[in-house]
Amino acid sequence: MRIAIVGMGSHFGTSLAKHLDADPSNHLLGVDIEPPRRHLHRARFCLVQPDEGDRVVELLREFEPTAVVHLGVFEPHARSNPAAARTRTLTMTDAVIEVAETCPTVDRIVVRSGIEVYGRGRGTPLRPDEDLAPEPTSGYGRTLWAVEQRLVDAGRRLGTAVARLRFAPVAGPHIPSPVTRYLRLPVVPVALVPDPPFSLLHIDDASDAMVAALARRFDGVVNVVGPGAVTGSQAHETSRVDRNDDVLTLLLTMNARDRPLTFRRRLPVEVAISVAARILTELLELARAARAPHILEAKRA
Repeated sequence: MRIAIVGMGSHFGTSLAKHLDADPSNHLLGVDIEPPRRHLHRARFCLVQPDEGDRVVELLREFEPTAVVHLGVFEPHARSNPAAARTRTLTMTDAVIEVAETCPTVDRIVVRSGIEVYGRGRGTPLRPDEDLAPEPTSGYGRTLWAVEQRLVDAGRRLGTAVARLRFAPVAGPHIPSPVTRYLRLPVVPVALVPDPPFSLLHIDDASDAMVAALARRFDGVVNVVGPGAVTGSQAHETSRVDRNDDVLTLLLTMNARDRPLTFRRRLPVEVAISVAARILTELLELARAARAPHILEAKRA
C-alpha cells in the first residue's frame, strides 16, 4: 500500500510510521513542519512550512498514494498556540481534500479526531458513544468537528472511505498532553466535589487502531479509548506511587508500560497556580467526553 502521512513528525505520525515501515509491502511518504522523532528505515519525509498547503498537495500528488492519513491536527498549547493550531489544522485538512479530489489512486482517508467533539454541555452523557451527536464546547473540539465535517463531505462526493478515529487523550513516552502537564505541576490541584473521571489511551494502541482502519478501508466513526477511567486525584497519587493493583499504572505510563510516571522539572508555585486553571479546564473537557463502550479492534480480520 502507498500511504501518505500528513503530520509524520508528530508523536502520532512517528509512532504510526514506525508500525507501517516495518512492513516491506508499504511505501510511505510523510510531510510535516517538524521531522519524525525516530529513525525510519524506508519512509521518505519532506519538511514543509505551516502555510504551505499547496506544496503538500504537490508532494502527495507526485507520490500517488492509495491512502492518506491525516494527522496534521495541531493541539493548542502543544506545537502551536490555539489560533495558530486551528489555522494550521484547517490548512492541512484542505490540502488532504485537494489531494483526494485530484489524485484518482486515493481510496481511503484516516483522520485523527478526538472525544472532545462531544463537548461538556448541560445534559451531555459522561460516557457518550458514537451515536451521540457532537456538540463541542471547546475551541479544540470545534476544530476537530470542523475537520471531520469537511472530510466526510469530500468522501461522500468522491466515493472515498473516511475513517474518523476519535481518540481519548494519548499517553506515551515524552508525549505532552493536558494530563501530563497537570501532573508535572509542583502543586497539583484536584477537585473535591466532584472529582470526575476521564480516560486515556496508550500511543501504541492508537497506532494499532490506525493500522486496522487502513487495512480494512474503514468508513465511519469510532471512539478509541483505553479500558477504565481515572480521576485527577487518583492520577496524581498513581504518578508518584507504583501501584500494580489497578488500571492506572497501565494507563499513565510514560517511559514503559509497567513503570509509573516520574517528573524532574519543577515550576515556581506562582507560575504553577496560573497554569493550573487552564489545565483543569482542559481536564474537565476530557471528563465530560469520557470513555465510550465501542473500541476499534486493533487486529486485522
